[in-house]
Amino acid sequence: MDVGKALEQAKKQLGKDLAVSAQGDVFRHLQTIPGVGPYIGASLIGEIQDMKRFKTAKALTAYAGLDPKIRQSGHALNHTGRLTKRGSSYLRRNLFIAAGVARQFDPYFKALYDKKRAEGKPYTVAVCIVARKLLAVVRAVWLSKADYDLKIWGES
Repeated sequence: MDVGKALEQAKKQLGKDLAVSAQGDVFRHLQTIPGVGPYIGASLIGEIQDMKRFKTAKALTAYAGLDPKIRQSGHALNHTGRLTKRGSSYLRRNLFIAAGVARQFDPYFKALYDKKRAEGKPYTVAVCIVARKLLAVVRAVWLSKADYDLKIWGES
């Protein structure tokens, strides 16, 4: 069998399996978020598994490793450093990919990205900020069992 055909069959089967799984509704709702397609959605479900484990969006952000390290000493307080990267690298990578797409096609995420770039933030930092916000949106969509709605998120 041709490798390309086998890969296509595997992709179709993955989509079918996820659509009828216990997380099928979550899978469909997540795909309404800009930047989240079937593969990113499947990865989010696989990495997070049960959203109720995370009491707050901050806890989920920490799990994804998208929270900044805090370095404190006796002289300098609240100096933030790089990302902690203490969580799932697969989740972090997929959120970064989804944020890169969302910032191009969704007005809300585009405005957030453009604002951070205008403040002088580098590309990677701005996309990480978008990824953190995207993760909060993923959590809200997952827990509310509703589709993403720009009207709701555009006002926050």
